[in-house]
Amino acid sequence: MCGLLKRDELESPDLGYAFLPEYSGKGYAREAAGNTLKTVMRTCSLDTIVAVTLPDNFRSNKLLETIGFSFKETIELYGAQNNLYEFKSLGALC
Repeated sequence: MCGLLKRDELESPDLGYAFLPEYSGKGYAREAAGNTLKTVMRTCSLDTIVAVTLPDNFRSNKLLETIGFSFKETIELYGAQNNLYEFKSLGALC
C-alpha cells in the first residue's frame, strides 16, 4: 500500500506506505513512494507533503531522504515519538 492521506494532527497531506515483510528490501517502497509523490504533487497542485516514521525505522528514514524529503523535527504522534519529514515542491515536478 502506498498513498496520500490527510491526518488532522498534521498540517499537510501525509505520504504513507506499508509492504508485507516478504517484499521488504526489493525497491518496491522507493518506486511506489517516489511515483506517488510525483503524481500527487502534479495532479493535486500541492506544494508541501509530509511523512512520519519511527526514529528507529532506519529503512523508512533513509527512503524518505532518498526520494527528496528533508528531516524537519521529532514530534509526538499517537503516543510515540516520530520523525517528521517534509517535501517542498520547487516546481520541477509540475
